Amino acid sequence: MNERIKKIRKFFNLTQQEFSDRLKIKRGTIASYEIGRNEPIDAVISLICREFNVNEAWLRTGEGNMFNKTESSAVERLCTELKASELERQIISAYFKIEPNIRDSFVRRLIHEVEAKRNNDMETTSELTPSMPDVTQDVMSELAEIKRQNQEMAQQNREVVRQNKELLTRLEVLEKEEDEWQREQMKPSIPPTRFHT
Repeated sequence: MNERIKKIRKFFNLTQQEFSDRLKIKRGTIASYEIGRNEPIDAVISLICREFNVNEAWLRTGEGNMFNKTESSAVERLCTELKASELERQIISAYFKIEPNIRDSFVRRLIHEVEAKRNNDMETTSELTPSMPDVTQDVMSELAEIKRQNQEMAQQNREVVRQNKELLTRLEVLEKEEDEWQREQMKPSIPPTRFHT
C-alpha cells in the first residue's frame, strides 16, 4: 500500500507536506506510510479515498482502477489540476450536467451571439432572438435542477466535513497514543534492585 499512497501523491503533484495538509495529518505520518514503516488505519484510508476520489479496493490491494469512475470526479480532477476557483468549479460542473444536445445548441448560439456583438452585426443577433427563448427555457430548467442538486450536495458535503473532523480528532488521539506507546517501548527496562543485608 505504501507505493500506492506515494503514487496518489505524485499523481496530484503534491509534496508530502501538501498531501498531509489536504488530509490534515502530520507529514511524518505520510512519510512513514510511504516507506512502509506503518500502515494507515481505516479512517485514514477512507479519508484518502474521499479527498482524492481514490478507489478503496485499489488502494488496499492494487486491484481495479486507481480512481472511482464518475463524471464529477473527472471534473474535480480537472479543476484541481487547473487550480480552478470555486465559482469556476460550479460553472464547469453545471455545464456538464446539462444534457449534451441542449448544451451543444446553447453554446453554439452563445458563441454566435458573442461574435455577432463583437462585430456589431445587429442583423445576425436579431435572427437568433426568436429561437433563443425555447433554448433559454430548457437551460433555465436544467440550471434550476442543478441548483437543487448543488444544495443537496452542499448539505452532504457539510456532513462529510463533520465526519472528517470527527475522524481527524480520533486520528490525532490514536497518533498521540501511538507516540506514547513508542516512547514506552524505547525506555530501557531496568531490573529491580535487590538490597543485600
